[in-house]
Formats: sequence, C-alpha cells, structure tokens
Amino acid sequence: MKKKIRYSEFEQVGVTIEQFVKSSNLAGKLKKYNLTKVWGQVVGKRFETRSYPATLSNKTLRVACENAQITSELTLSKRMIMQKLQPLAMAIGLDIQDIMFSHKIWTPSAIT
Repeated sequence: MKKKIRYSEFEQVGVTIEQFVKSSNLAGKLKKYNLTKVWGQVVGKRFETRSYPATLSNKTLRVACENAQITSELTLSKRMIMQKLQPLAMAIGLDIQDIMFSHKIWTPSAIT
C-alpha cells in the first residue's frame, strides 16, 4: 500500500528560497549588487566608471576612487551624494549613515 504524500508535508518554495538566501549570505550580496547598479544615478556619468561602492561596514560606505583627484571631488560633494544615496539605499534595505572615499582601495577590475 502506497503512502499518500500530503501537500502540507512539503515546504513552500518561498520558504526554501528564503532559507537558502539567508544561509548563503546571498541577501547581502544582492544588496551590494543593487547598490552598484544605482551608483551611477547617485554620482553621475562622470564618476560612474571612476568610482564604485567597495564595502559597507558599521553603516559607513567605503567608495573606491580611481585617483586622488576623484577622491577629492567626491569628498567635496559628499553631502549631495548622501542626499541622493540614502533614499535609494533604504529602498534596497541598506542603512548608510556615512560615506568615505579612497583611491587607496581602487581595483580597476572591480568595475564592470
């Protein structure tokens, strides 16, 4: 006699996917990917390929810049960048309270 399998014995696909996303830190990676995708809207075309969000730690976003001049220009625009960045970051689920720019962490291959 075959045992009937009840639908209630299976997890819903959404629950399984959610567990996988949490266990693999995929959620954090997706948030960083989404932040990278909106970066050009925040800094404009001039800086889009000359800087990128590198790390987020303790609510501070570290941005890699191509050179010292870009670092200086973005630092001078920090207030405007934060005003544009915060609503977009909140929409992706990120809490960014500060931003730091550095050319010392620049890796050209990180730009796609």
